[in-house]
Amino acid sequence: MGKKFFREEAIRTLNHNRKLLKEILLKAKPVSLSTRQGIIYDTGLQIPWDSLAHDVIVERTIRGFYYHHYGDILGDRVRVKVQWLRQLTPDLIDKSRDWSFSVLGKGEVAYKYGRSQNSPLESVWIFQFYKAHWASGYTIPVL
Repeated sequence: MGKKFFREEAIRTLNHNRKLLKEILLKAKPVSLSTRQGIIYDTGLQIPWDSLAHDVIVERTIRGFYYHHYGDILGDRVRVKVQWLRQLTPDLIDKSRDWSFSVLGKGEVAYKYGRSQNSPLESVWIFQFYKAHWASGYTIPVL
């Protein structure tokens, strides 16, 4: 699904937004693609990752989904910590086994979530975007 999204949606956007395409290409750097064993098999382009934009979007998503699922606006009562994940580790999969699960659209976004029974402002979230990117985050009460 990630490759399909890139081919159909991202390419269409770049074809219609030449300014964005030019900005991306100016920042792109050529790289060698290799297997985990270090065998180079192709070349590609490395595009810088906008971590700040990513984290802002994931934080807003957490706040929105928290309201959607629990009917409570978090506001300034919590801090949200966000991180992107290279993969879902067996430990993380095991720990989230009993969490609630939801999917948006046709699987574009899948996520698991849960919150503390003793402290409802403490919650955890794991997202899978387009079956190609994972992020997680948690909320903690501001003291």
